[in-house]
Amino acid sequence: MSDHIWLRRQQALAEFGTGALSSSNIDGLLAEACRLVAQGLDSPIAKVLKQMPDDGLLLCADHGIPRKIAEPGKTRIEGDTKSAAGFSIKTRKPVLSHVSSEERFDPGDIVRQMGVTYSVNVPICCEDVPYGALEADRTDERPYSEADVNFLQTYANVLGAAIQQQRNARRIEALLETQKLLFSELQHRVKNDLQIILILIELQQRRVTGDEAREHLNIILGRVDALRLVHERMFAGQAVDRVNLAEYLRLLSATRFQMHGLEPAGPIKLTTEIAPVTIDHDRAVSLGLIANEFLTNSLKHAFPQGSGTISISGTSLGDHRLRLTFADDGRGQAARPKEPETGTGLRLIAMLGRQLDAEVVWKTERGTRLELTFSV
Repeated sequence: MSDHIWLRRQQALAEFGTGALSSSNIDGLLAEACRLVAQGLDSPIAKVLKQMPDDGLLLCADHGIPRKIAEPGKTRIEGDTKSAAGFSIKTRKPVLSHVSSEERFDPGDIVRQMGVTYSVNVPICCEDVPYGALEADRTDERPYSEADVNFLQTYANVLGAAIQQQRNARRIEALLETQKLLFSELQHRVKNDLQIILILIELQQRRVTGDEAREHLNIILGRVDALRLVHERMFAGQAVDRVNLAEYLRLLSATRFQMHGLEPAGPIKLTTEIAPVTIDHDRAVSLGLIANEFLTNSLKHAFPQGSGTISISGTSLGDHRLRLTFADDGRGQAARPKEPETGTGLRLIAMLGRQLDAEVVWKTERGTRLELTFSV
């Protein structure tokens, strides 16, 4: 084999290999392999035959075969050891055949109708499991050389790797789809379970006597509802583990106002200005509970005169850090009545701040201000 032919084959093989492992169109890949094999081996005919469960062979792709003789995806030939391709697959070795003197195999209708004189078949394997055979045919009296066989086998090896990669990709896609459905179902169930818990707490509120007991239940109700809203936002956004922070806090804040019989645009106003950012589920839970505690405390105790403003703002600081600020312009924290259980809400905020690994700063000039600086 001349250096020119060898170089041409290597260039074609390199080009094919680069595209093969990145292609998502397996049918187009097989057809291109047949074309390049025919060109590289100076053969008018090339084809890919896939082994079927019944050991028969299906023509998957070809070059040089008229459609009146055979059609990819429809034409079948005998497999197992009855054909050269089947024998190559069975033994996982190349098979050279001189058709006119061949006594081992039945050449088949395609070979006879195309006037094939010499053929060579090599196995295509995917992770050492046979997929099929790659075949090249000539119609003149030039036998295939050992270099030709090696060239063809290299193509078959690249094809096997590409086919296996496609199978793996489809398997991963199917697994991801299954995981997505399972996660969606889990989210839905968690959301429903939390909704049931809320209903049970509300029913218990109606049955208990005493303002302190009702107050305890109301605090628990707000905290459970903050968890419910996290799952509602994840379910609505079809996110695996991410929540849009701005949307979540706006919805949570509006819900807290409604629970206190207020509207965000009423005498006590609510303003939100939060940089667009998504956060993971655990951070969303912590921040939701912190927001719930701050809002509940402000709505109950900051505005004895019945009017004022509560604001929530989030500013990106770069380096994946966010400063989230909750503020009201009512009376300061020191002047407010303590919550039941001697300030449980403030202790909960401190604990959640540590879970966030956040810098927590309280300011009480002209109202109450809580700043949380943390990584997102």
